[in-house]
Amino acid sequence: MQKIRLFGFIITLISLCPDVSAQYTETINSNRPGESMGAFSVGQHVFQVEFGNRFEYMKHESFSDSKVIGYGIDLSVRYGFFRDQLEAVWDLSYQFDQLQSRFGIPGNFNRNGAYRNSIGAKYLFYDPFKYKGEEKEAERDRKIDTRSWKANNKFRWRKLIPAIAVYGGFNVNFGDTYAYGNYFADFQVIGLPDSSDEPTFSPRVALATQSHPHRDWVITTNISYNRIATDFPELGFIATVTHNYNDDWSFFLESQTIDSDVYADQLFRGGAAYLFSKDLQFEATLGGNIKSTPSRIFGNIGVSYRIGNHTDDDAMSFERYKKKLKKDAYAKETKKRNSIKKERKLERREKKRKKKNKKDREQRALDEFVEDVDNSGDGQQTDEGVDQEGTSGRSKVRNNFRETIEEDDGSWRDRVNEEIKEEMRLEEEEKELRRMEKELRKEEKELRKIEKKLKKEEKKKEKKKKKNKKREQDVLDDFNENR
Repeated sequence: MQKIRLFGFIITLISLCPDVSAQYTETINSNRPGESMGAFSVGQHVFQVEFGNRFEYMKHESFSDSKVIGYGIDLSVRYGFFRDQLEAVWDLSYQFDQLQSRFGIPGNFNRNGAYRNSIGAKYLFYDPFKYKGEEKEAERDRKIDTRSWKANNKFRWRKLIPAIAVYGGFNVNFGDTYAYGNYFADFQVIGLPDSSDEPTFSPRVALATQSHPHRDWVITTNISYNRIATDFPELGFIATVTHNYNDDWSFFLESQTIDSDVYADQLFRGGAAYLFSKDLQFEATLGGNIKSTPSRIFGNIGVSYRIGNHTDDDAMSFERYKKKLKKDAYAKETKKRNSIKKERKLERREKKRKKKNKKDREQRALDEFVEDVDNSGDGQQTDEGVDQEGTSGRSKVRNNFRETIEEDDGSWRDRVNEEIKEEMRLEEEEKELRRMEKELRKEEKELRKIEKKLKKEEKKKEKKKKKNKKREQDVLDDFNENR
């Protein structure tokens, strides 16, 4: 139960990670040789078949050295759709074998059936060479430095960051010949749970990583949880190291761990693959285990073939879709901002218009008031002289008008007047400062002149002093000589 919860937590965490760009390989991208599943998909509109002939020999010490000698067919069909990162996968392993029983009922029994039959989909959701604009760095890694072998072959820690894919699917079981992947499921030991009856459907999930620490090396790992919610769930781990010897040949070593209550084992494989063309690959594998319940030796010869209908438009279709979304979002945001700007502009225009109308109304009211006062004869009398405070008659009229206005609009004018006065005061202060600065410069210039003049007079005095001293010395010398 703890394993189920832990694995569920990992899958949930991975599902929250961001999306990446696609990557389509020019040469065939096969999961063979070996049992591990690579992180990269085949590509959109690409159909790929991976076929293998498997030969196996098993001997189980706990069942009186009963043996299974078998021949199997491994088939994997992969198809990329919707995006370059997504592919559908059908895996089938069908086996024909002979059970040479020495336990229970002795005899030789010919059997056949599906050892594995699963349908699912794999999605590449993180590619370190595409995510967050690391394409340029990957391009630099691929460039060759003709002057430095070390620069071309040095190890980079960043290359250990793997591409990550997630797989989800289900097993389809139409027979119990190899229930829960056990070749010896026909033997039921008294006292142990019955494992000979496997459900028809059971979920299967996996996490695949693929890193390229060096130009010629690839490390692939798989963590899988199989037959979920059955009586005997299975936890698996595969690690594969592949070395590309040249453009055509590659070699691999693989370790596979299987852990369940029915069957647990540690398998080892090794083999080679030959790239015949960019769409065709041949491979061979040999492997076994180190335990005796059962001991296993197996080999495989296989071929992978790709029918590629991939185009540049397929690789770019979703990218264009994302760009279109970004463009639409940008256009929407721009439209929103323009609308806000337009509204603010209209508000400023309306405010300016109201302010102008207000001033016009006030001016008209003032003119009418002054005209009424002039017509009554008060204006002529007020224009004849200035009162004791030095205010003209018309100014008194305006002041009286301001007191009669119902709306209190004097505050903004007072503020404007205060601001004007403050600006004028600052300008006067600035002028005064400039004037004082000018006078200081002038005084400094005069001081420099006086200082220069004093130095000159001091030099002149020094020179004269030296001259007098020399003259006195000459007189003294003449006197001494005459004596």
